Amino acid sequence: AFFSPAADNPCRSYHERFLSIAAEISSQQQAPTIVNIHAAAGTADVSRRDLVERSVSFFSWARDWCRRNEPQVHPVAELQISPNPDEPIYRIGDAYEELLEIATRSRVLACWDFGHAFMNHQRFGVPLFPPEEFLPHVGHVHCHDVCDGDHHPLVYDVVPWKQFIRLLTDSGYDKTIILEVPPENFLIAGGIPSLRQSIDALRRVR
Repeated sequence: AFFSPAADNPCRSYHERFLSIAAEISSQQQAPTIVNIHAAAGTADVSRRDLVERSVSFFSWARDWCRRNEPQVHPVAELQISPNPDEPIYRIGDAYEELLEIATRSRVLACWDFGHAFMNHQRFGVPLFPPEEFLPHVGHVHCHDVCDGDHHPLVYDVVPWKQFIRLLTDSGYDKTIILEVPPENFLIAGGIPSLRQSIDALRRVR
């Protein structure tokens, strides 16, 4: 939340290091690297509008830094999951319109996290599907299902991820789709076979 481009800001040196590591990975895999970053978060002592402005400034800086120093590295801003009602914080970019503003103004692409979109809709009644103008700004996708939380294999048929992908591909999307599942969740779902099942399902939709 308190990032600034000042040379003595430790957040600047941390992110320069992260982006440089991403460049090393890009060189090894001989392909561009996406660095997925959350926008600002903060408490009520900082206004939401101020946090949006800080997020725009941060992503603008990250985009410019990569273009000057590591052009094969591309920062993207993720659709966040909204805080629980009892959490006294904001998470900027937890609504399509707000994330679209950040992406548009800072000229970075957005990461559409399908599970976050579903959980925000389920818990708070916000729109499940994005506005049409959001789709051209998507540059990365986190695809996963929901089962007592997010980041599960695609075996529960809860998140309408097939509809999301078709919506994207119909709009011309041809970028990355990541199956975002940590080990503890695919082990609960049946281990490696649940990942194979998920990947096969993604291939069929594609």
